[in-house]
Amino acid sequence: MSPVARRQLLALLAAAPAASFGIGQPADAATWTRLFHDLESARLIGRTVLENHPDLGPGEAIRSRLRQRHAVFRELLADTADRPASAVLAPVMAEAIAADFAAHRTLTVAGWVLSRSEAELCALVYLA
Repeated sequence: MSPVARRQLLALLAAAPAASFGIGQPADAATWTRLFHDLESARLIGRTVLENHPDLGPGEAIRSRLRQRHAVFRELLADTADRPASAVLAPVMAEAIAADFAAHRTLTVAGWVLSRSEAELCALVYLA
């Protein structure tokens, strides 16, 4: 991969960390899409994730794995009225990412190592 492409991916990752919550997202956007400050960057990362890891499967398979791995995603991906507040999700999401790294649940995407949860969430944004 060229240095420019790596810099572009790094810039996208910096612009869309999974633990930062977007402000001004459409009111009807799924709660989990509000995890990202910049949805377009998350979509680009998600597309790259799926191109590099087609074995992740369809969106429902990704959602199912996230729900099994982290309790917070059971509520977050449910699309029900009883979703946790954004203020609660930010630190929990950061913990989920840290747990992924501690358990070596990572994916390499365009030369960068991402926690599996943040990579899969970006893939869901792309598929939405």
